[in-house]
Amino acid sequence: MNKPGKEEEAVERYLSLFREYRAADQIRVFEHQRCFRNETVIKLRKCEEELFDLMESDNPKIYFALGLIHSLGLGRKFDSSQAVHWFEKAAKLGHVESMRRLAGLLKRGGESNDLKASFAWYMKAANLGDTGAMVFVAFAYREGTGVEQNPTKAAEWFERAIDHGDLRTLVLVGKLYCRTLGEAEKGLETLHRAAELGFRDADIELAFLYGDRGFKLYDPKKAVEWNWRILYHKTDITRPGALYRLSQYYWNGDGVEKNAEQAKSLLGELVAMNREQSDYHKKALALLSEIESSLL
Repeated sequence: MNKPGKEEEAVERYLSLFREYRAADQIRVFEHQRCFRNETVIKLRKCEEELFDLMESDNPKIYFALGLIHSLGLGRKFDSSQAVHWFEKAAKLGHVESMRRLAGLLKRGGESNDLKASFAWYMKAANLGDTGAMVFVAFAYREGTGVEQNPTKAAEWFERAIDHGDLRTLVLVGKLYCRTLGEAEKGLETLHRAAELGFRDADIELAFLYGDRGFKLYDPKKAVEWNWRILYHKTDITRPGALYRLSQYYWNGDGVEKNAEQAKSLLGELVAMNREQSDYHKKALALLSEIESSLL
């Protein structure tokens, strides 16, 4: 039987190579990226052979690495059934990350029994302190996937993940409080906290909520402020929506003094930055036409 030290070293070598492979995404020159990945895959294949020689060791870390080999398809062809087999062996020996990855593969299967088994493994990993699993348990309760839908329990698990350091979850639970649980004040407080920490999704959600006439705490003035904040951060993917919403506020005088010229300026920027066939380009042209006609 191999010494535990040798097994640990083999697993760490594989995981280190896996991290190197993933790091190739940061290489901007495609040719360099491809060469780096090809070299890493060759090393991965050699390392995999060593791991397969150790498969009878009854070491959960070895089983976890074998599960990764089959689930990632880096050194060999992707094989879901083999990945499930090895992750399950590791999970039954108490390997928490294997529980979470096993749950993910079972969920991907889509059958009702697989979904229930997926939830059970997520729950087991979550109860053992795995933050990622806590978030997936929350998703399951929110959507009713593998378990009866329960938004209140979803919020509780999102909060647990936050308590364990996953602050990105603030946006998810803030939206849940505002849009599903009817706890607008608590939801806004949570979203404001997320925005202060720099999570841009929180800015977008606050802009939408304050601008929603059906929202309990509808406030177009604040909606204007949050849409300007989105523009300030200059994120291309969110900029068109903020430009269009602001142009509507200025044209209609909602939350801000009516200002047709400001609305036209915002729409002009929107038209310039979007393709002619895009929805926002068409909407901007239609609103520009409406403004111009009313000013004649």
